[in-house]
Amino acid sequence: MADKVSAENDSRPSLPQELIDHTLDFLHDDVPALRVYSLASHGLLPRSRHHIYSGVFIIHDIDLDSFKELYAGLLLRTLRSMRLTTVHLKGIAYKTYADFEDVFTAVANPALKHLSIDSESEKMTSSNLPLSIRRPANGLPELESLSMSGDALSLELGSDTKKWVMQAVLDEMRDTLECLTLDIAPNGPGGNIGVDLRQHKKLKSFLVVLSFAMKTGFLKTTTFGAALQTLTVELHYNDWAPTDPSLAEVDAHINGLALPMLRHVHIKLHNNGGGDCHSFWCDGGYLPHDQDTWKNQVKDGAPLI
Repeated sequence: MADKVSAENDSRPSLPQELIDHTLDFLHDDVPALRVYSLASHGLLPRSRHHIYSGVFIIHDIDLDSFKELYAGLLLRTLRSMRLTTVHLKGIAYKTYADFEDVFTAVANPALKHLSIDSESEKMTSSNLPLSIRRPANGLPELESLSMSGDALSLELGSDTKKWVMQAVLDEMRDTLECLTLDIAPNGPGGNIGVDLRQHKKLKSFLVVLSFAMKTGFLKTTTFGAALQTLTVELHYNDWAPTDPSLAEVDAHINGLALPMLRHVHIKLHNNGGGDCHSFWCDGGYLPHDQDTWKNQVKDGAPLI
């Protein structure tokens, strides 16, 4: 009886792999249909998942090694197994450059269009970093948007721009990048040296988060391509006093930019201590007593704003 059942199972019709691949490629934009197909047959699941899953969002609060141990090393294998178009990783700490390199090469498939890495890493300096990133075997992606924030991913890699990991990444994306966001930590070496974006012919939007503890070096040494249309600068104060001369420097620098396509300039001012003011016990000490007066002082100090 067992032999008969086995023979019957073996005689069930099966589709050639080429036909499966062709069918799934034809339906690649119809995600509901692909999900039905993947549930109908185990044979369709491996190929259909490449079309069904296009984005990954991971929010974590410990270092990458602990993350990999906790999930039995599945993270990098999963990232490598799919042709993702969107990847957003937040909160993972990269203790070494190798950790960041492993993640970047895992997600850097040719289909990737939007990459956001928000790190909570310890500082990494040029003394323990190689001069360039390792190119993935299948080539670097043609990113359209790139967002990097956190200490180790905020260009804290020395004063020579050629040694910066981020500059190397940006150079690879010069033909495709349209939107760039950088959150620059106030501490660490090289924080006052900007990036060279002159070759980014499609870059239309640039957002940078800066602290006045850095003065204005990063912004003043960053160069832009002629296609830039929107510039957003978020400035973080250590306190609410608007008398820092850096404010006038920022105003004068932006006013003097020779960018023919620039249409929108947004300057946002924040208090670094604001995040520590919780509603349960805040006595208002982090806020200015007279906000209208403070706003007028800002206007007087920076007419462009």
